[in-house]
Amino acid sequence: MFIQHLGFGLMLYAFSSAGNLGFSSPIVIISLILGIIIVGVFVSRQIRIDNPLLNMRVFANRTFSLSAFSSMVLFIGIVGPALLIPMYIQTGLGLSAILSGLVILPGAVVNAFMSVYTGKIFDKYGLKVLAIPGFILLIIMTILHCFLTVDTPYWYVVVIYAVRMFAVALIIMPLNTIGINALDTKNISHGTAIMNSLRIIAGAIWYCDNDYNLWLSLETNYANHATQQSKTEIMQHATVLGVDAAFAFTTVLLIIGFVLTLMIRTQKR
Repeated sequence: MFIQHLGFGLMLYAFSSAGNLGFSSPIVIISLILGIIIVGVFVSRQIRIDNPLLNMRVFANRTFSLSAFSSMVLFIGIVGPALLIPMYIQTGLGLSAILSGLVILPGAVVNAFMSVYTGKIFDKYGLKVLAIPGFILLIIMTILHCFLTVDTPYWYVVVIYAVRMFAVALIIMPLNTIGINALDTKNISHGTAIMNSLRIIAGAIWYCDNDYNLWLSLETNYANHATQQSKTEIMQHATVLGVDAAFAFTTVLLIIGFVLTLMIRTQKR
C-alpha cells in the first residue's frame, strides 16, 4: 500500500508541479521518473502474487481496458471545463464571481436530469447508441470552446457549456457500467479502484496542461504588450488564450477517447 501511494504521489506531484516549474525542471523530471519506476515495481509485484492488493490482471479484459482509459479521458472533459469556464468568465470577461459560478448551473441541472433517463436508454439499446452521438456532440462543443474571446457573450458560454454537459450525461454512466460489468464479480472492486486511480492521474495531467498554457500565454502577452496594455488587459487576453489552448488539448484527448469507445465490442440487445 505504501509503495502504491508513494509512486502515484510522486507522479501526481510531478504533473501538478510541471505547470509552474516546467517539464525541464529537475524536480519534475526526477519525481516523474521515480514515480513511474515505483508504480512499475508495484504493478509487477501485483501481477506475480496470488492475492494482490490491486489485481492488475483486469487489464487483460479488453472491454474493461478500453472503458477505463476512455473514462479517464472523459473525466478530463468534465473536470476541466468546470474549472476553466468560471475562470474565463471572471478573469477573461471581467464579470462578477456570482456570474462565474452561475455559468455552470444550467449545465449541472441538464446533466442531473439526463442521468435519470440515460440508464434506461442504456439498458434497452446499449452503449454505442448513447456514446457515439454523445462523443460527437461533446467534441463539437469543446471545439467551440476553443474560440472564446474577450467579447464572447455570456449567454453563449452558458448554452455551449450546458450542451457539453448534456453530451457528458450520455456517455459517462454507460461507459463506466459496461467496463465494470465486463469483469468477474470478484474483480469488480479492483476494477473500480483502478478506474478511480486513473481519473486522479487524468486530473493531474489536465491541471498541468492548464497551468502551463495559462502561464505561457501570460508570459507571451506580457512580453508583447506590456508597454501597450494595462495589467488588467494583459491578464484578460492571457487568460482567454490559455483557456482556448487548454480546450484544444481537451479536444484532442476527447477524440482519442471516442476512438477507444468505438473499439469496445458490445453485444446486441
